[in-house]
Amino acid sequence: MKQLSLLEDAILSIYNAGVTDNATMYERVSSALDLTNEIKPIGEDLIPRSVLHRKLRWAQQNLKAKGHIKRVSRGQWELTSHKKIELHSISAAKHMVAMSTSLGVAIWSKSNNIFGSSQFNEPIHLALTSPPYPLKQARAYGNVTDTMKYIDFICEALEPIVKNLYTGGNIALNIGNDIFETGTPARSTYVERLVIALVDRFGLSLMDRMPWHCPNKIPTPIAWASKKRTQLNSGYEHILWFCNDPNKCISSNNRVLKPHSPSHQKFIDSGVHKTASVNGDGAYVKKLGAWSNQTAGTIPKNVLTYHNTCAHGRTVSNYAKQLGLAPHSAKMPYDLADFLVRFLSREGDLIVDPFGGTFTSGEAAERNSRRWICTDMIWEYVRQSFIRFSDSDTFFNSAFVNARFAA
Repeated sequence: MKQLSLLEDAILSIYNAGVTDNATMYERVSSALDLTNEIKPIGEDLIPRSVLHRKLRWAQQNLKAKGHIKRVSRGQWELTSHKKIELHSISAAKHMVAMSTSLGVAIWSKSNNIFGSSQFNEPIHLALTSPPYPLKQARAYGNVTDTMKYIDFICEALEPIVKNLYTGGNIALNIGNDIFETGTPARSTYVERLVIALVDRFGLSLMDRMPWHCPNKIPTPIAWASKKRTQLNSGYEHILWFCNDPNKCISSNNRVLKPHSPSHQKFIDSGVHKTASVNGDGAYVKKLGAWSNQTAGTIPKNVLTYHNTCAHGRTVSNYAKQLGLAPHSAKMPYDLADFLVRFLSREGDLIVDPFGGTFTSGEAAERNSRRWICTDMIWEYVRQSFIRFSDSDTFFNSAFVNARFAA
């Protein structure tokens, strides 16, 4: 029964944004609660079906019976007017320290109030953030829906950070890929426009577009893949990596080496190439004994494969439930943040996140001995992030805890 209640609360938090289709609800609840989309034979005919989707539809019907939600059209639902969930955003001119550790601080604030302040002059080594995506449907947390305005929105947030970026410092942006031209299966070119804007406006260099491959991503886009059959199911999001001075970039793959597989280690130990050879037109030359040097590990590929749910995120969602708060539905998985923090910064460096959410980047920085500053405007998201830092020597500001309705 507790699980069903948690499902109901998560569904309500999704519908709080407005009319939402089932596919979007499935994906966001799955991400928020770290649920696996298992397919099993169900019913007398043993037809393969999603166990998760059946549970969510059951919870959905319970919410309908309780009068919390209503169906707008086939597969489209919304909250009844009396069940709207409030998210409390701090006013633009205010800010408040929510908590701090010996390495970092979480601030309830609009990011520019902190990083754009004349008093902020600390060199930033890495900005790691996942801004709200420019989804066509407005969300309760206040996303920008117009893609051209979205580019200005991101640039406005990053401008003060770029000004304080350490020479050779990095910026890593996680942004969505499933943005389409209105009414068509054609993807928006906002990602390309954003890259050009950051290069042209701030003089940044694009180091890489690292696809974040998400094996457990719920099948989307439902309209163009599942219904119209025009598109393929989406399997990745973007990690855009920028640097202000590529020749002095502080990244190092030595910090993220992976252990050699047993077969690869055996290959190295054997001396690898026993004979020299030239393949094709000479473009590929194998030298005698090449690749036989012992190394500390394998250099990772630039396609990053991580599930979009994790134990860290589940802990935060469960804690939100205990507090009576709507779980954040789009948390960055810890392992992805951990990899980027280690790869793109060094111990003691300063990591910032202007769209902190529940502060996954702050937790990754804390656990890897980096300093950090994270901001977010939504009280509920900042409050539920406290559980990430409960095992460290943390100061929790009681004034923040009591400030929910005084924003």
